[in-house]
Amino acid sequence: MSSLPSLEGMPEELVEAVVQLLELSDTCSLRQSCRDIAAKASRGRFRTFFIVKRVRLAPDGNVAEFAHLTQPESLGCLLRGLTIVGYVPAETDDTHDNHDDSDEHFEPDDGSTKLADLLKTAFGNLRRNSPLRCLRSLSLEVDGQGEEGRQSPRLVFTSWPRTWETAGHTFRIAMMTLAESGLLVERLDVFGNVNRCSLAVDKIGPVLPHVGIHSSLQNLRHLTLSLSHHASAGIDKVESRSAAMGKDHVEDVCRFIQSCTQLESLDLHWFGLGHSGKNDAALEEEHVFDRITELAHLISLTTCVLCGITTTEAALLSFLANQVQLQSMTMTGIQLASGHWRPIFDALRSCTRLNYLHFDHLYENRLISFNGAPGKPDFPSVRPTGPNRITREGAEARLPVRYNLKQGRPAGSPDTGRWIREQHFRYGPPDSHDGIAGVSRCI
Repeated sequence: MSSLPSLEGMPEELVEAVVQLLELSDTCSLRQSCRDIAAKASRGRFRTFFIVKRVRLAPDGNVAEFAHLTQPESLGCLLRGLTIVGYVPAETDDTHDNHDDSDEHFEPDDGSTKLADLLKTAFGNLRRNSPLRCLRSLSLEVDGQGEEGRQSPRLVFTSWPRTWETAGHTFRIAMMTLAESGLLVERLDVFGNVNRCSLAVDKIGPVLPHVGIHSSLQNLRHLTLSLSHHASAGIDKVESRSAAMGKDHVEDVCRFIQSCTQLESLDLHWFGLGHSGKNDAALEEEHVFDRITELAHLISLTTCVLCGITTTEAALLSFLANQVQLQSMTMTGIQLASGHWRPIFDALRSCTRLNYLHFDHLYENRLISFNGAPGKPDFPSVRPTGPNRITREGAEARLPVRYNLKQGRPAGSPDTGRWIREQHFRYGPPDSHDGIAGVSRCI
């Protein structure tokens, strides 16, 4: 007499077909029915839930769970992409009144030390137990709480200084634990996917002396880095305003990038913390890309993305002269402090492997418009003008790029105001209208 049909008797292919139709929570319940079903339901789609993970650095976060999931023979060892999310606590009257621009709110304590230890354990487990022996990608983000303790969208915070402090704290923990564990990373994104949040340039130097940081970065192929002035750039302190300090911060950035000896893709974004009353340190820091071209010796890039930076014709020409492998070039919101775009566009034509370019809102004293390109300008003007962006692919990427400086004042319209606010949102400053005034003068 044949046995009755049962779940245990279902072939693995049929169990997998069922799992394809279930949510993660339902699949977990199914796996708890018996060991045979757990094994059959764990070989296909269920494993994809462990390929990427978000870990929240907070007392009530999931770092301990992450460390547990990466133990030997655990499915967490299949991890390929990790996002570490720093937690911005809700600001109270006390924290607001006592706040200064030091990092005292995030001095190591029992809580943060425990989180760092757990993260280091998880990284060490991945280095030993992962089939890849590395992370394909590591991303850093921040999140916070709004009024009444409700979690807010990560682009909205009540206090930008605390957001910047959290970003620095998150970067420090991630880099130190990565270095101590010896885990390699192929792609690193430092706040590149978070609006109104960047890493202050003075937060990079403190992690560089740690043993292992250079080894952890030596396999890095892709780097996304959103940077800003150091957070005390606008404070009336002599030591925070000197050009020497600004140069030290920029050189730390260069040393960090130099550690990425296999770098193929660089995505660099600048977020300014203030456009009025700039001091010598802030001016040095804004030209971080110029120093990168001098010190970082980037010669193997295939992809380069520059957003919101201030640079010069000479610096860009020096950079392009070494980019024999360059295939893709994107520049958005770039200010030329000196020189012209014409020689730069001509130099790009000499990059024989270039097959993609995208230029969007470039400035040469004023906003430039592209001649003969499809599209319309982003906002109306009292004089006719061409579009403010251009995209080319394939062999067309090496054709001549012609442009004119935008003539006349922008005509008042909702589109103009919306565009100015968008630039302010993307490139700063976070809590001042000076940025809006500066952008409007350039168009």
